[in-house]
Amino acid sequence: MSSGMDSVRCGESAKKMAMACDKRRQVEVTCPDRLLADGFDDAIIGYDARTNNVIYSYSQCVDILCEGGDMDRDQATEYLDFNTVSAYMGEHTPHFMIDIPGSGVNEKEIARLMAIIDDYCRICSLQERDISNLTDRVKQLTDGDCST
Repeated sequence: MSSGMDSVRCGESAKKMAMACDKRRQVEVTCPDRLLADGFDDAIIGYDARTNNVIYSYSQCVDILCEGGDMDRDQATEYLDFNTVSAYMGEHTPHFMIDIPGSGVNEKEIARLMAIIDDYCRICSLQERDISNLTDRVKQLTDGDCST
């Protein structure tokens, strides 16, 4: 018998998989001949404007390797460096971007902020206009617009 928490985790996993599939599908349509790193679809953050090579977030790749609990961060970093990042497969080899601390809000943080807004709106029974204003403000913050 599964608990309610298991179904929540399952739902979150399904959403995460759907987002990863959407990213992969977009890359496959936009850049059909580019190489992809197996198992790291959720870490795709875009593609190079000049070469169309896929770009992965290095830190998100490490997080993915740690998710199963089989590796700690040091082991995941060593594995990623040796088996993935250092593998050159020709001109279509993906890029792995190292995040600069403080350079912006990552997708997990955006998702966390949006979940907080959703919870707050449900608790307070805010009107649609108020929800829209809160959502717009989060988008401004995540785009680096700190005005107002």
